Amino acid sequence: MEWTCRLLIFSGRPDPEWHPVESMVQKLIDYCNSLPPYDSAFEIPDGLGYRGVEFFSNEIKISAYKGKMEIITTNSRILKTDLGRKFEQMILSDSPPEFRSIAMDQLTLDFD
Repeated sequence: MEWTCRLLIFSGRPDPEWHPVESMVQKLIDYCNSLPPYDSAFEIPDGLGYRGVEFFSNEIKISAYKGKMEIITTNSRILKTDLGRKFEQMILSDSPPEFRSIAMDQLTLDFD
């Protein structure tokens, strides 16, 4: 299964995407499986600027923003808590260098 990471940062043009190495894929999946549920509504906002990250394959999409995570499959939608925004940080640390500093700066400014 091929996995893709996407940095949600642009409005009106495609967001940057890249394919993580297999070791990163396994770390992200293991981390997602260990997280507690999130008990409120979750929606990534529209607009320009950093709006989180996505990690997806043809069977599952995981979106994370501000400590909240949504996992969508063909049969389910699960909300989880991304403790300390670690999922976002793991993906951003793996992002292409030309986007990493923009996203990490925004993540730091935006940290709740």
